[in-house]
Amino acid sequence: MRRALSVLLTALLLAGLLTVSCAAAKVVPSKQKLSVDGTIVKCESYNIDGSNYFKLRDIAMLLNGTQAQFSVKWNEKKQTISLQTEKPYTAVGGELEIGSDKSATAQESKTTLLVNGNEVTSLTAYNIGGNTYFKLRELGNLLYFDVSYNAVANIAAVESFTFQGCEKP
Repeated sequence: MRRALSVLLTALLLAGLLTVSCAAAKVVPSKQKLSVDGTIVKCESYNIDGSNYFKLRDIAMLLNGTQAQFSVKWNEKKQTISLQTEKPYTAVGGELEIGSDKSATAQESKTTLLVNGNEVTSLTAYNIGGNTYFKLRELGNLLYFDVSYNAVANIAAVESFTFQGCEKP
């Protein structure tokens, strides 16, 4: 009897853990504003489980021509996104367009990300409506731009002139 109770409790505990780990992410269009070098900009973004995610190509377009610019290349065959820092971004169309809510299509991205030829595995990304979305702060740490947040105004601020007086790693 005691053994049966122990097995039952263990099974219930495991079932609870599996339910938590399999739960879908809560994805909604973000209400957060974005500022780039002091200018409020409009772009599509989503709040996923309390964190705001922005489309990679939108960020590349917004930072193009700054010290923090980076190029984006998609390799369909290898399912790889390649970024090159300090390289200009070439628009492919659809950047900075705000469309209908595509949150129902959100799924964690399994795409490989390469930065300057090196694979990066530390970022969480989501594919939403065929585009890859990342957290700004994670991108900033990786691509040399600063991200801050003004909670009162609900504005994420990107500054492209980070690392002044410092060597980029």
